[in-house]
Amino acid sequence: MTQKTGQPIPFASVGIVGTSKGTSSNLNGQFTLSTSGSVSLKITCVGYESKEVSTTSNVLLIQLKPSTTQLSQVVIFNKPVNAAKIAYKAFASIRKNYFVEPFLQNFFYRHYCKDDSVYGRLIEAFVDVWKEKGYRSVQHKAGNDEQIRVTQIRRSLDNTKMAQGHEPISVKNILQADIVGYQTAEKSEHVSFYTDVSNLKTDFENYFFDFKGITTYDGEDVFQINYTYKKDSALTTSGRHLVSTEINGSLYITTHTYAIVKTEEVKKYGANHIRTSTYYRKYNDRYYPYHLVRDGANPLAAHSFHIDLTSVEIQTNSFEKFVGHEQGQEELLKIPYDSTFWSNNAI
Repeated sequence: MTQKTGQPIPFASVGIVGTSKGTSSNLNGQFTLSTSGSVSLKITCVGYESKEVSTTSNVLLIQLKPSTTQLSQVVIFNKPVNAAKIAYKAFASIRKNYFVEPFLQNFFYRHYCKDDSVYGRLIEAFVDVWKEKGYRSVQHKAGNDEQIRVTQIRRSLDNTKMAQGHEPISVKNILQADIVGYQTAEKSEHVSFYTDVSNLKTDFENYFFDFKGITTYDGEDVFQINYTYKKDSALTTSGRHLVSTEINGSLYITTHTYAIVKTEEVKKYGANHIRTSTYYRKYNDRYYPYHLVRDGANPLAAHSFHIDLTSVEIQTNSFEKFVGHEQGQEELLKIPYDSTFWSNNAI
Protein backbone atom coordinates (compact mmCIF):
# COMPACT_ATOMS: atom_id res chain seq x y z
CA MET A 1 0.00 0.00 0.00
CA THR A 2 0.97 3.65 -0.35
CA GLN A 3 2.90 4.89 2.67
CA LYS A 4 1.31 8.33 2.57
CA THR A 5 -2.38 7.50 2.02
CA GLY A 6 -2.71 3.80 2.84
CA GLN A 7 -4.27 3.14 -0.57
CA PRO A 8 -3.53 -0.23 -2.25
CA ILE A 9 -0.95 -0.37 -5.03
CA PRO A 10 -2.14 -2.62 -7.88
CA PHE A 11 0.21 -4.62 -10.09
CA ALA A 12 3.40 -3.99 -8.12
CA SER A 13 6.21 -6.41 -8.94
CA VAL A 14 7.02 -8.82 -6.09
CA GLY A 15 10.20 -10.84 -6.64
CA ILE A 16 12.28 -13.17 -4.50
CA VAL A 17 15.73 -11.56 -4.32
CA GLY A 18 18.41 -13.54 -6.15
CA THR A 19 15.92 -15.58 -8.18
CA SER A 20 13.58 -15.17 -11.15
CA LYS A 21 10.59 -16.22 -9.06
CA GLY A 22 7.87 -13.76 -8.18
CA THR A 23 4.35 -12.54 -8.65
CA SER A 24 2.35 -9.32 -8.83
CA SER A 25 -0.10 -7.60 -6.53
CA ASN A 26 -3.75 -7.60 -7.57
CA LEU A 27 -6.14 -4.64 -7.89
CA ASN A 28 -6.41 -4.50 -4.09
CA GLY A 29 -2.65 -4.55 -3.60
CA GLN A 30 -2.71 -8.14 -2.30
CA PHE A 31 -0.49 -11.05 -3.33
CA THR A 32 0.39 -14.60 -2.34
CA LEU A 33 3.74 -16.23 -2.97
CA SER A 34 4.83 -19.71 -1.91
CA THR A 35 8.34 -19.78 -0.43
CA SER A 36 10.42 -22.30 1.49
CA GLY A 37 11.73 -20.66 4.64
CA SER A 38 12.54 -17.00 5.13
CA VAL A 39 13.44 -15.09 1.97
CA SER A 40 13.92 -11.46 0.94
CA LEU A 41 11.33 -9.90 -1.32
CA LYS A 42 11.87 -6.91 -3.57
CA ILE A 43 8.81 -4.81 -4.38
CA THR A 44 8.95 -2.38 -7.29
CA CYS A 45 6.37 -0.22 -9.02
CA VAL A 46 6.52 2.72 -11.42
CA GLY A 47 6.17 5.94 -9.43
CA TYR A 48 7.33 4.42 -6.11
CA GLU A 49 10.64 3.82 -4.37
CA SER A 50 11.62 0.14 -4.40
CA LYS A 51 11.71 -1.75 -1.12
CA GLU A 52 13.21 -5.00 0.16
CA VAL A 53 11.61 -6.89 3.05
CA SER A 54 12.29 -10.20 4.79
CA THR A 55 9.49 -12.75 5.10
CA THR A 56 9.57 -13.33 8.85
CA SER A 57 5.81 -14.03 9.03
CA ASN A 58 3.03 -15.35 6.82
CA VAL A 59 1.30 -11.97 6.60
CA LEU A 60 3.16 -8.87 5.46
CA LEU A 61 1.95 -5.29 5.31
CA ILE A 62 4.29 -3.52 2.92
CA GLN A 63 4.21 0.22 2.37
CA LEU A 64 5.91 1.94 -0.58
CA LYS A 65 6.94 5.58 -0.62
CA PRO A 66 5.79 7.54 -3.69
CA SER A 67 8.62 9.03 -5.71
CA THR A 68 8.47 12.61 -6.85
CA THR A 69 7.11 13.03 -10.37
CA GLN A 70 8.68 15.87 -12.34
CA LEU A 71 6.15 17.29 -14.76
CA SER A 72 7.28 18.26 -18.24
CA GLN A 73 6.66 21.95 -17.53
CA VAL A 74 9.27 22.05 -14.75
CA VAL A 75 11.86 19.56 -16.01
CA ILE A 76 14.94 21.34 -17.32
CA PHE A 77 17.06 19.75 -20.08
CA ASN A 78 19.91 21.02 -22.21
CA LYS A 79 17.59 20.74 -25.21
CA PRO A 80 13.86 20.16 -25.79
CA VAL A 81 12.64 16.61 -25.18
CA ASN A 82 11.59 14.93 -28.42
CA ALA A 83 8.90 12.45 -27.34
CA ALA A 84 8.74 10.65 -30.68
CA LYS A 85 12.52 10.22 -30.74
CA ILE A 86 12.49 8.69 -27.24
CA ALA A 87 9.77 6.21 -28.25
CA TYR A 88 11.68 5.36 -31.44
CA LYS A 89 14.89 4.75 -29.46
CA ALA A 90 12.98 2.46 -27.08
CA PHE A 91 11.89 0.18 -29.94
CA ALA A 92 15.37 0.36 -31.49
CA SER A 93 16.93 -0.73 -28.16
CA ILE A 94 14.88 -3.90 -27.64
CA ARG A 95 17.76 -6.29 -28.38
CA LYS A 96 19.91 -4.42 -25.85
CA ASN A 97 17.34 -4.39 -23.04
CA TYR A 98 15.51 -7.72 -23.40
CA PHE A 99 16.77 -11.31 -23.46
CA VAL A 100 17.49 -12.41 -27.06
CA GLU A 101 18.30 -16.06 -26.33
CA PRO A 102 15.65 -18.81 -25.88
CA PHE A 103 13.99 -18.81 -22.46
CA LEU A 104 11.08 -20.43 -20.68
CA GLN A 105 8.59 -18.40 -18.67
CA ASN A 106 6.00 -19.90 -16.33
CA PHE A 107 2.79 -17.89 -15.92
CA PHE A 108 -0.39 -17.87 -13.87
CA TYR A 109 -3.43 -17.13 -16.05
CA ARG A 110 -6.83 -15.82 -14.94
CA HIS A 111 -9.76 -14.97 -17.21
CA TYR A 112 -13.28 -14.04 -16.23
CA CYS A 113 -16.37 -12.61 -17.94
CA LYS A 114 -19.42 -10.81 -16.59
CA ASP A 115 -22.93 -10.05 -17.79
CA ASP A 116 -23.73 -6.81 -15.96
CA SER A 117 -22.26 -7.50 -12.50
CA VAL A 118 -22.82 -11.28 -12.57
CA TYR A 119 -19.81 -13.54 -13.16
CA GLY A 120 -20.57 -16.01 -15.94
CA ARG A 121 -17.16 -17.51 -16.62
CA LEU A 122 -13.93 -18.05 -14.68
CA ILE A 123 -10.76 -19.81 -15.84
CA GLU A 124 -7.50 -20.13 -13.92
CA ALA A 125 -4.49 -21.95 -15.30
CA PHE A 126 -0.72 -22.33 -15.20
CA VAL A 127 0.94 -21.84 -18.57
CA ASP A 128 4.46 -22.46 -19.91
CA VAL A 129 5.74 -20.26 -22.74
CA TRP A 130 9.02 -21.17 -24.41
CA LYS A 131 10.23 -18.23 -26.52
CA GLU A 132 12.55 -19.96 -28.97
CA LYS A 133 13.95 -16.67 -30.32
CA GLY A 134 13.67 -14.63 -27.14
CA TYR A 135 13.32 -10.95 -28.04
CA ARG A 136 15.70 -11.26 -30.99
CA SER A 137 12.99 -10.02 -33.34
CA VAL A 138 9.47 -8.63 -33.04
CA GLN A 139 6.78 -11.25 -33.70
CA HIS A 140 3.50 -10.58 -35.49
CA LYS A 141 1.43 -13.24 -33.75
CA ALA A 142 1.82 -15.32 -30.61
CA GLY A 143 2.32 -19.02 -31.27
CA ASN A 144 4.42 -18.63 -34.42
CA ASP A 145 7.86 -18.58 -32.78
CA GLU A 146 7.07 -19.73 -29.26
CA GLN A 147 5.73 -22.93 -27.78
CA ILE A 148 2.73 -22.73 -25.44
CA ARG A 149 1.26 -25.33 -23.10
CA VAL A 150 -1.34 -25.24 -20.34
CA THR A 151 -0.18 -27.51 -17.52
CA GLN A 152 -2.91 -26.97 -14.89
CA ILE A 153 -6.42 -25.62 -15.23
CA ARG A 154 -9.58 -25.06 -13.23
CA ARG A 155 -12.69 -23.34 -14.51
CA SER A 156 -16.39 -22.75 -14.17
CA LEU A 157 -19.06 -23.37 -16.79
CA ASP A 158 -19.61 -20.54 -19.28
CA ASN A 159 -23.06 -19.11 -18.60
CA THR A 160 -22.59 -15.74 -20.28
CA LYS A 161 -24.79 -14.47 -23.10
CA MET A 162 -21.77 -14.51 -25.42
CA ALA A 163 -20.66 -18.04 -24.51
CA GLN A 164 -20.82 -19.36 -28.08
CA GLY A 165 -18.33 -16.74 -29.25
CA HIS A 166 -15.79 -17.45 -26.51
CA GLU A 167 -12.54 -19.26 -27.19
CA PRO A 168 -11.87 -22.01 -24.61
CA ILE A 169 -8.76 -20.13 -23.45
CA SER A 170 -7.09 -16.89 -24.61
CA VAL A 171 -3.39 -17.27 -23.80
CA LYS A 172 -2.23 -15.90 -27.16
CA ASN A 173 -4.53 -12.89 -26.80
CA ILE A 174 -2.96 -11.78 -23.53
CA LEU A 175 0.61 -12.68 -24.59
CA GLN A 176 0.17 -10.19 -27.42
CA ALA A 177 -0.36 -7.41 -24.88
CA ASP A 178 3.45 -7.35 -24.76
CA ILE A 179 4.13 -4.57 -27.31
CA VAL A 180 7.89 -5.14 -26.99
CA GLY A 181 7.50 -8.67 -28.36
CA TYR A 182 4.54 -8.31 -30.72
CA GLN A 183 3.64 -5.77 -33.39
CA THR A 184 1.38 -5.96 -36.46
CA ALA A 185 3.12 -7.10 -39.64
CA GLU A 186 1.98 -4.36 -42.00
CA LYS A 187 0.77 -0.79 -41.97
CA SER A 188 -2.96 -0.31 -42.33
CA GLU A 189 -5.23 2.55 -43.34
CA HIS A 190 -7.52 1.81 -40.41
CA VAL A 191 -6.85 -0.11 -37.20
CA SER A 192 -9.33 -2.81 -36.28
CA PHE A 193 -10.75 -2.57 -32.76
CA TYR A 194 -10.57 -6.37 -32.52
CA THR A 195 -6.86 -6.72 -33.36
CA ASP A 196 -4.99 -8.13 -30.34
CA VAL A 197 -1.56 -6.92 -31.49
CA SER A 198 -0.32 -3.33 -31.20
CA ASN A 199 0.53 -1.36 -34.35
CA LEU A 200 2.48 1.35 -32.49
CA LYS A 201 5.92 0.47 -33.92
CA THR A 202 4.59 -0.56 -37.35
CA ASP A 203 2.50 2.61 -37.85
CA PHE A 204 4.84 4.87 -35.90
CA GLU A 205 4.33 7.93 -38.11
CA ASN A 206 0.55 7.75 -37.60
CA TYR A 207 0.85 8.56 -33.88
CA PHE A 208 1.26 11.80 -31.97
CA PHE A 209 3.76 11.58 -29.09
CA ASP A 210 3.82 13.87 -26.06
CA PHE A 211 6.37 14.09 -23.23
CA LYS A 212 4.52 14.28 -19.89
CA GLY A 213 7.34 14.20 -17.36
CA ILE A 214 9.76 11.98 -15.45
CA THR A 215 9.05 9.50 -12.67
CA THR A 216 11.09 6.56 -11.29
CA TYR A 217 11.12 2.77 -11.44
CA ASP A 218 13.45 0.58 -9.41
CA GLY A 219 15.88 3.44 -8.78
CA GLU A 220 15.97 4.67 -12.39
CA ASP A 221 14.51 7.81 -13.92
CA VAL A 222 11.73 7.03 -16.38
CA PHE A 223 10.20 9.13 -19.16
CA GLN A 224 6.42 9.11 -19.46
CA ILE A 225 5.57 9.40 -23.15
CA ASN A 226 1.88 9.60 -24.09
CA TYR A 227 0.73 8.64 -27.57
CA THR A 228 -2.46 9.07 -29.62
CA TYR A 229 -3.44 7.50 -32.93
CA LYS A 230 -3.97 10.25 -35.51
CA LYS A 231 -6.59 8.58 -37.67
CA ASP A 232 -9.75 8.73 -35.58
CA SER A 233 -12.29 8.89 -38.42
CA ALA A 234 -12.74 7.94 -42.07
CA LEU A 235 -14.49 9.90 -44.81
CA THR A 236 -17.11 7.78 -46.63
CA THR A 237 -18.16 8.17 -50.29
CA SER A 238 -21.25 10.07 -49.12
CA GLY A 239 -19.07 12.68 -47.45
CA ARG A 240 -19.90 11.57 -43.91
CA HIS A 241 -17.26 10.84 -41.33
CA LEU A 242 -17.39 7.28 -40.04
CA VAL A 243 -15.98 7.00 -36.53
CA SER A 244 -13.22 4.39 -36.36
CA THR A 245 -10.98 3.00 -33.66
CA GLU A 246 -9.40 5.46 -31.20
CA ILE A 247 -6.14 4.61 -29.43
CA ASN A 248 -4.48 6.46 -26.54
CA GLY A 249 -1.68 5.19 -24.35
CA SER A 250 1.50 5.77 -22.37
CA LEU A 251 5.03 4.38 -22.54
CA TYR A 252 7.30 4.45 -19.49
CA ILE A 253 10.91 4.42 -20.75
CA THR A 254 14.14 4.52 -18.73
CA THR A 255 16.15 7.68 -19.43
CA HIS A 256 19.51 5.88 -19.49
CA THR A 257 18.94 2.68 -21.52
CA TYR A 258 15.59 3.45 -23.19
CA ALA A 259 14.00 0.27 -21.84
CA ILE A 260 10.20 0.13 -21.85
CA VAL A 261 9.22 -0.83 -18.29
CA LYS A 262 5.46 -0.23 -18.46
CA THR A 263 2.79 0.37 -21.09
CA GLU A 264 -0.83 1.46 -20.80
CA GLU A 265 -3.33 1.70 -23.64
CA VAL A 266 -7.04 2.33 -24.12
CA LYS A 267 -8.67 1.38 -27.41
CA LYS A 268 -12.22 2.58 -28.14
CA TYR A 269 -14.78 1.93 -30.84
CA GLY A 270 -18.05 3.68 -30.14
CA ALA A 271 -19.13 2.62 -26.65
CA ASN A 272 -16.82 -0.43 -26.66
CA HIS A 273 -13.41 -0.24 -25.02
CA ILE A 274 -10.38 -2.41 -24.29
CA ARG A 275 -7.74 -1.46 -21.72
CA THR A 276 -4.31 -3.06 -21.82
CA SER A 277 -1.42 -2.72 -19.37
CA THR A 278 1.94 -4.47 -19.40
CA TYR A 279 4.61 -4.34 -16.70
CA TYR A 280 8.26 -5.42 -17.01
CA ARG A 281 10.78 -6.49 -14.37
CA LYS A 282 14.58 -6.68 -14.60
CA TYR A 283 16.36 -9.99 -14.03
CA ASN A 284 20.09 -10.43 -14.75
CA ASP A 285 20.24 -7.01 -16.46
CA ARG A 286 17.45 -7.83 -18.92
CA TYR A 287 13.73 -7.03 -18.78
CA TYR A 288 10.89 -9.55 -18.96
CA PRO A 289 7.12 -9.09 -18.76
CA TYR A 290 5.89 -9.89 -15.26
CA HIS A 291 2.25 -8.85 -15.53
CA LEU A 292 -0.02 -8.44 -18.55
CA VAL A 293 -3.58 -7.23 -18.06
CA ARG A 294 -6.37 -6.77 -20.59
CA ASP A 295 -9.99 -5.94 -19.88
CA GLY A 296 -12.84 -4.69 -22.00
CA ALA A 297 -16.53 -3.97 -22.11
CA ASN A 298 -19.39 -4.00 -24.58
CA PRO A 299 -22.01 -1.79 -22.88
CA LEU A 300 -24.73 -2.60 -25.42
CA ALA A 301 -24.43 -6.30 -24.60
CA ALA A 302 -23.81 -5.54 -20.90
CA HIS A 303 -20.76 -7.80 -21.19
CA SER A 304 -17.23 -7.36 -19.86
CA PHE A 305 -14.06 -9.47 -19.63
CA HIS A 306 -10.74 -9.45 -17.78
CA ILE A 307 -7.55 -11.42 -18.56
CA ASP A 308 -4.42 -11.54 -16.38
CA LEU A 309 -1.08 -13.20 -17.06
CA THR A 310 1.40 -13.09 -14.16
CA SER A 311 4.99 -14.33 -14.35
CA VAL A 312 5.83 -17.00 -11.77
CA GLU A 313 9.38 -17.93 -12.85
CA ILE A 314 11.86 -17.37 -15.70
CA GLN A 315 14.33 -20.05 -16.80
CA THR A 316 17.17 -19.00 -19.09
CA ASN A 317 19.66 -21.85 -18.81
CA SER A 318 18.65 -25.48 -18.35
CA PHE A 319 14.99 -26.09 -18.90
CA GLU A 320 12.80 -28.64 -20.61
CA LYS A 321 12.20 -27.84 -24.26
CA PHE A 322 8.78 -28.82 -25.59
CA VAL A 323 6.50 -28.49 -28.58
CA GLY A 324 3.05 -27.15 -27.81
CA HIS A 325 0.28 -24.77 -28.78
CA GLU A 326 -2.68 -23.06 -27.19
CA GLN A 327 -4.91 -26.06 -26.48
CA GLY A 328 -8.45 -26.38 -27.73
CA GLN A 329 -11.56 -27.47 -25.85
CA GLU A 330 -10.96 -31.22 -26.09
CA GLU A 331 -7.30 -30.99 -25.12
CA LEU A 332 -8.06 -28.80 -22.11
CA LEU A 333 -10.69 -31.25 -20.89
CA LYS A 334 -8.02 -33.97 -20.77
CA ILE A 335 -5.90 -32.06 -18.23
CA PRO A 336 -6.72 -33.66 -14.85
CA TYR A 337 -7.62 -31.39 -11.94
CA ASP A 338 -4.90 -31.58 -9.30
CA SER A 339 -6.32 -30.36 -5.98
CA THR A 340 -2.94 -30.69 -4.23
CA PHE A 341 -1.26 -28.48 -6.80
CA TRP A 342 -3.90 -25.76 -6.49
CA SER A 343 -3.77 -25.88 -2.70
CA ASN A 344 -0.02 -25.22 -2.76
CA ASN A 345 0.10 -22.71 -5.62
CA ALA A 346 -2.62 -20.20 -4.84
CA ILE A 347 -2.18 -16.84 -6.56
